[in-house]
Amino acid sequence: MIDDWRKSADYYCPCCRMELTIKAGSVRVPHFAHKNSSSCRASSEPESAYHLMGKRKLFQWFLSHGYQVDLKPTFP
Repeated sequence: MIDDWRKSADYYCPCCRMELTIKAGSVRVPHFAHKNSSSCRASSEPESAYHLMGKRKLFQWFLSHGYQVDLKPTFP
């Protein structure tokens, strides 16, 4: 599915408008990253992939149990 997304569209940072790529693999949590080095304030996520995965799992658990939840954006 992620390979299809990579081929189907171009993605751009909502903060700096530079082009993004989708990074995913057996170790990484799928996420967007700037294609080229960038000084964008949103380009470095202070939370580890493990922490982000935990937030996503909690989000999904709460939704599956009928709670209304939101994730806060990680970019300024």
